[in-house]
Amino acid sequence: MSAGSLSIKPNAEKPEQLVTADFIVFFIDHGKVLVKIHNTTTLLESGDTFMVPIGNTYSISNLRNDTAKFFYTIHKQWENSDSGDNSDACDVNNGNGKSKRMSNGPDIC
Repeated sequence: MSAGSLSIKPNAEKPEQLVTADFIVFFIDHGKVLVKIHNTTTLLESGDTFMVPIGNTYSISNLRNDTAKFFYTIHKQWENSDSGDNSDACDVNNGNGKSKRMSNGPDIC
């Protein structure tokens, strides 16, 4: 997993980009933006989050006269091994007090 920040200048756009091997989660720290993921466009603003799944294109348009600011995390997809070894598996708490064993999927451990 990696993380970073992104700024988009007033009334500017982050051009369309294809997410090929990872998925990306964005948090909008400041701004009002139009986010297009694949064929769906959504209006979002400060405090909102959105995710771009693997295999999708996305673009972000800043709708305000000030700089839009984001934090993001890029999550690598696990390699699925046929060895049956679950040593890389982890327990994930789903918020209701119950844990679920995960052996594939995004690296969240």
